[in-house]
Amino acid sequence: MARHAILPFEFIRVQLVFADRLAELYKSDQADALTRETILPSLMISSLADGKAHPAWLAFLEGYASSGYDEMWAYDHYLKREPLTPDLDESGGFGCFWYGYRYHGRPDVRIHFRNVDRSGDGALSRAREKTRSDEIRAMFSVIAHKHPDAMVVHGRSWLYNIEPYRRLFPERYTGSTQAAGYLTDRWALWGQFLRRANYPNETTIKQFLSRLEQATTTDECRAAFPLQVLSTSCPISAFYRYYSIDSAADE
Repeated sequence: MARHAILPFEFIRVQLVFADRLAELYKSDQADALTRETILPSLMISSLADGKAHPAWLAFLEGYASSGYDEMWAYDHYLKREPLTPDLDESGGFGCFWYGYRYHGRPDVRIHFRNVDRSGDGALSRAREKTRSDEIRAMFSVIAHKHPDAMVVHGRSWLYNIEPYRRLFPERYTGSTQAAGYLTDRWALWGQFLRRANYPNETTIKQFLSRLEQATTTDECRAAFPLQVLSTSCPISAFYRYYSIDSAADE
């Protein structure tokens, strides 16, 4: 088990500012925008499975409004709640990767990424590229053994926009990316505002806030994100060939 890294103030603030701008343009209250358009509910309660009407989330919304929408109050609230978050269970993953089996009811695989690299070099740096590749190879070796019926691999993240992530995968997979839009209630979008060791990505945050300030519609607010989420998929046999893994699917 490992503790989650503390998220920086700037990461919390950028979501608060986004929700505030949406609420202004929607002509609605901030509670609705914070609930539907950010990942703050998952940060202020122990699990999204508890539902966004969880008492801990409602307490945050009430306290934030009572504070006069004070961003530092919101961050202090997050810091007080964070120790209650369950430890990160790394036992079911493969370093920075893990997978889900069965996707939309089909015997498919979906790849997930989480930055648990503690080397100090950056999870997607050249120095750590072999480590990431070894993790993916180990993961698909297990998949080939445990799920021989798996036929397709899926992925969905902002990370598919950047070369250091793309080069870890077979070209047939990265060459099939399609725009999935601005999924504002998913880590798959908001992760672009963090750098290694959970430092704020000041460049993307500054660019986003500048665009957001100029937005006059809710669509323009979403388009203010520097990168959108991309989805992709390909036959699992492409991974087995790329990583030289023996499998029934590659026969």
